[in-house]
Amino acid sequence: MNKKGVEWLDSLGDAYALILLFVGLLISFFAGSALINYIIIIISGIIIGRIHYVKKHKHSALFWVIVIGFLIGFFLGAFIRDRGNLIVISILLVVGWKIGKYLMKENILK
Repeated sequence: MNKKGVEWLDSLGDAYALILLFVGLLISFFAGSALINYIIIIISGIIIGRIHYVKKHKHSALFWVIVIGFLIGFFLGAFIRDRGNLIVISILLVVGWKIGKYLMKENILK
């Protein structure tokens, strides 16, 4: 691949992170209550945990940039609308992440 192709892929990852930042912001911003935000972040954690388990050692920095972009947007939306405690959201994210990895490890999710 030529240098322009590599630059294009790098900027594509940044674009996905930016898009997911806005998606996370909108989801959190328009959630009706803190409870809905908590449920959404648990589900997001499960999805991230599943991807983390499936990819194992094949992660790239791009994956983490995209995840962090979504989380920044989600946290920002929750903070602006005061819909949930950010510490509780962080803890529920980790809990969801661990649940997702556990479900994949036990072959409950495929």
